[in-house]
Amino acid sequence: MTEKMKEVRLPMAEPTGGLGPEPVRIVIADKIKNFDEFEGGPGNTLDRVRIYYDDQAVILADALMDSLPQGIIEPLTIHLMKRRVSLYVTAMPKPEEA
Repeated sequence: MTEKMKEVRLPMAEPTGGLGPEPVRIVIADKIKNFDEFEGGPGNTLDRVRIYYDDQAVILADALMDSLPQGIIEPLTIHLMKRRVSLYVTAMPKPEEA
């Protein structure tokens, strides 16, 4: 069975100084490795998982930074942070009324 892949189309940045970005296709389709597949190499398994995720993030960031207009990059960063900030918010007790 063939799965229909979601497609998102965005404008590409304008060339500057005679140099322009190349079109990029980002395919997010392969399943992520299982935790027990991160064997070998330096450090413990958690270090290797962190490095793997960081490497993937750099690849994606490079593709986006090299291709998208800066007018999209800044709002994208804000939207990504807004979606993740709730993970770092902790409930703080209200100060007692004086």
